[in-house]
This record gives sequence, structure tokens and C-alpha cells, in this order.
Amino acid sequence: MKYTSFPIPLFAVAALFFVSCHSCHDDHDHGHAEAVEGAAHAHTDGAHDESAGHGDEIVLDSVAEREAGVVTATVTPRSFAEVIEVAGRIEPAAGSEQTLCAPMAGMVRFDAALTEGLAVKAGQSLLSIDAGSLADGNPPAAGQAELEAARQALSRAEKLRADRLITQAELDETRCRYGQARAAAASLGASTRRRSVAASMTGFVKSVLVEAGSYVSMGQPLAVVTQSRRLYLRAEVPLRQAAFLSRVSSATFRPATQAAGAAYDLAALGGRLVAKGTTAEGAVAGYVPVTFEFDNRGDIVPGTFAQVFLKGQMRDNVVAVPLSAVVEDQGLHFVFVTDHPGAYERREVQLGATDGQCVEVTAGLHSGERVAVAGAARLRMAEKAGLVPEGHSH
Repeated sequence: MKYTSFPIPLFAVAALFFVSCHSCHDDHDHGHAEAVEGAAHAHTDGAHDESAGHGDEIVLDSVAEREAGVVTATVTPRSFAEVIEVAGRIEPAAGSEQTLCAPMAGMVRFDAALTEGLAVKAGQSLLSIDAGSLADGNPPAAGQAELEAARQALSRAEKLRADRLITQAELDETRCRYGQARAAAASLGASTRRRSVAASMTGFVKSVLVEAGSYVSMGQPLAVVTQSRRLYLRAEVPLRQAAFLSRVSSATFRPATQAAGAAYDLAALGGRLVAKGTTAEGAVAGYVPVTFEFDNRGDIVPGTFAQVFLKGQMRDNVVAVPLSAVVEDQGLHFVFVTDHPGAYERREVQLGATDGQCVEVTAGLHSGERVAVAGAARLRMAEKAGLVPEGHSH
């Protein structure tokens, strides 16, 4: 039976369905005759199509096919990796983040609109610490004064020790206080009431940890700057699948923020395997971690969870199709096969492993057949639109 799809307004479909149902109930004999005639016509078409090897078909003209975005490709055996699906997390690579801290105590002043995601350059001033409104007024100046006092005390102690008027322990204690004062003065810097805090590298502001006008103490974290050039993908493998770890070579992954999009291939992102865990005593109990490193060439956000497809050993002569070629209906999976332009047959298939981009077909499809790899969902809609409603036989 051939189903020809063409645009039909929704109100026309509803009206047609109403009229057909009404005629079925009001004109039983006439409807019965039409049903018999239609059945005979369907049987003739079915016999013709079966002899031609087509079966039930969805027929689209070139315009409808183009508007539906249907793209076909020939199935050819290919190399396909053994795959397991696990959960994972995207994390910033080591050394790609730096935390900016307060060089002294004071009030926070933003030099510009400091927000998360702001692009910054190395040496660019982001905020400043103002000590002018504090009780001590000028911490750097106070530190310099304490250093000078400690220096004079050490000079006197050295002279007193030379005359044997103090013990060696007292001299050592004076030297210790001088060293502490010198370290404190060095951390406070020059004698100024305002100190600028600049980005330590070119990148992006990952997080702002303080608010403008708030008080901070010396050494308190202010903001985090990240480069986001290299990222880590940390996959957690359940213990029951730990034997697969020895065969892991690469992976594809799909961030949780892009659940409907295509998976990223680590090979295309310059990825490499960094480490494999040896115990299940990591951050997640009962799971063994596997870590990859890759370039952030897209809009991948560190800190997000991901669906990870770990790849193992490659297998040859595997029939596989893109995930976009498969449609699901009531728990069954189908592809649309074509052997002449514009005509598509829905065929049930059995699926195997998936790598996040393609899926293995274990039954129902053979090498050399041509399938719709894009627009399969639209073909399914066209098929449903061409079906005759059930319950109209008498």
C-alpha cells in the first residue's frame, strides 16, 4: 500500500474524518461496498508491491522530500568500537584556574562591571581594596612602621649581646620578631590606602566571591579566573563493568545542558586518556574513575554533568547507522529504507551498542541498502497521516 504525503490543512483533515465516520454509520451498505472495493484495491497494490519487493511505502514528491529534510545514505560495514554508557562530569583542567585574593584588609571596590563570564586579559585590574575607611587607616603604612621598630630593636639587641648584657635566646627572639615584621610589610606592599587586584592570566571570570562595598580580610578569596582552554572529562565506571577499563581507549560525551544535541568526540577535540582508576574508593563510592583531557573548542561549560560513551576495542564489519536514522514506536525501533527515489519503507530493526553518534544494527538491515539518515521523524509523521482509521469495517 502506498501512502502519498502532501500538505493538508488541519481543519480539512478533521472535516474529512468526521464525514467518513458519519457516512459509515448512516449508510452501512454503501460503506460496506466501498470497504470491499478499497480492500480489493489495497490487495492489488499490495500484491504488486510485494512482487516488486517494496511492501508498504511512503511516497513523497521531490518538493515534500526536500521540505521534510530527508537525506539518505547507503549502509556499508564499518569499524565500530565496543561501547559502554556511564555518567560523568566535565571539570576544569589542572592549572587552568586561579583564585584572586585580597592583598590587605579593607573595603572592596569594583573597577568595572565584574560579572561571571567577563572576558579579561592578564594584568587587567578587576577590583581594588580600599583601607582608607578602616580604623587603622593605612595598613601598609602601619606595617612599614612595625618593620622599622623591629629593625631598631634588633640593632639594639645585637649591641647588648656583644656586651654580654642579654642572652643569646633574647637576641634570637628579637630576630624572629624582625623577620615576622618584614614578611608582613612585604605582603602589604607599598604605603598606600588602596591596592589594585589584577587578573593573573587571560581568560574568563568564572565566579565572583565578594560583593562591592563588602569588607574583606587579608588573604580572603575575591574571584576565580579560568582559561577554559583544556577541560577534564571524568567518567565513573560501575564496579560490575570494571573489566571494561583495560580496553578503554577513547570516548564521546553529551553534556547534560545539550541533551538533545549530538555527542562530542574526544578525538575531534584533541582529547587524550589521562588516567584510569584502580580502586573504587574515589569521589563516588562503588565507581572507578576514568579521566580524559580535551580542548574546549565549543561552548562546553565546566562543572556540568555528562552522558559518557566509553569506547573499547574496535570491531570490523559492523552495520551501524546514525542515531537520527532510528525512530521508536511503542518500544520498537524502525528505520526507513528506500530502493527508488521518493519511496520509503518502514522496517523494524534490532539495535546493539551506541557510541552517542551511531548505533549498531544487529538485525533487520543489510549492507548495501539505502536508509534515511535525516528526516526520519518527518517520514514517520507522513506515514501516520496516511493511515486509514481503524474500526471502520463492518
